Amino acid sequence: MYNLDDIKTIEKFDKSNMRRLLSEFPQQEGKIVQSMKHVKLPSAYKEVKNILVSGLGGSSVGGDLLKNFSRDRLKLPLIVNRGYTLPHWISKESLLICVSYSGNTEETLSTYRIGKKRGSKLVVISSGGELTELAKKDGFPCILVPEGGIPPRTALGYLFFPQLLVLKMLGLINIEDEELSEVARTLEGLREEIDIHSPQNENIAKKIAGEIYQTVPLVYTTSDYLEGVGIRWKTQINENSKSPVYYGFFPELDHNEIMGWEGTKELVGKFSLILLRDKDESARMKKRIDITLSLIKEKTGKISEVYSRGGGLLSRIMSLTYIGDYVSFYLGILNGVDPTDIKSILSLKKRMSE
Repeated sequence: MYNLDDIKTIEKFDKSNMRRLLSEFPQQEGKIVQSMKHVKLPSAYKEVKNILVSGLGGSSVGGDLLKNFSRDRLKLPLIVNRGYTLPHWISKESLLICVSYSGNTEETLSTYRIGKKRGSKLVVISSGGELTELAKKDGFPCILVPEGGIPPRTALGYLFFPQLLVLKMLGLINIEDEELSEVARTLEGLREEIDIHSPQNENIAKKIAGEIYQTVPLVYTTSDYLEGVGIRWKTQINENSKSPVYYGFFPELDHNEIMGWEGTKELVGKFSLILLRDKDESARMKKRIDITLSLIKEKTGKISEVYSRGGGLLSRIMSLTYIGDYVSFYLGILNGVDPTDIKSILSLKKRMSE
């Protein structure tokens, strides 16, 4: 296994300098807040009856985080859409947020055209491309990402916070400025602990990467507010580590997936388990988790628990997300791969365009 405290080893495999983008992530929120001061939304947008976020890959996870964060604050239904089409109920009373970092995601372009045809209230979030051109031509609000040319999965702050701020600007969700400020402080403090210069014995991200190395990770979320974080951990490990990984969430997994642990030791022993935990877990949830672990601990290879940081829910969601980003980066280094490289995705897109 490679030494994650050896900077030269990290530089050897991290040929595209993803470490820099990870280190700069805490600043993305502030840049977006500044860039959106001049964004104006039509007053008619305040009268919408439902919300849909349309996106794929790194451009869609922000919608998952938004859905989880807003579940106790938003009085309107909000769903995330990953595909070419839209539900039949999307109409002129719908707020349709189309998110594509490149602006050229074919599925998102398809949903934009459908939403426009149905008279939906459209908002575009992108760094350019065809989607931006269409929004400007059609007169819909377009929020431009401040930094272009980076992998979409490293632009989560640029793609998530505009969605949150749009809902705030429309009066659809209440969030205090201090809640937003706390996120940056929490992430900046956390960066000191998990960045590449922090030694493995003090670095939770390096520790977890070492624990799940040469296993198939399972990511379990333990709170109603963390399902999107579990999705993010999965997709980041897929892309950055070049590794299969799966996720599940309590209490649902206790009604089905728990039976999978009754397989043979030779099979289930290849899996490791990562529990994403939060201070808002109820007493019943804590009891459920303890019982579940007692039933499966002898079967799985390794169990790791990661706790959220910060006081407010938004900080806790983003802190667990940030830890997962670094875990996937370090696991990629241990696997001897360039975390940025996505040959299979690029090959698929090229063949789809032929």
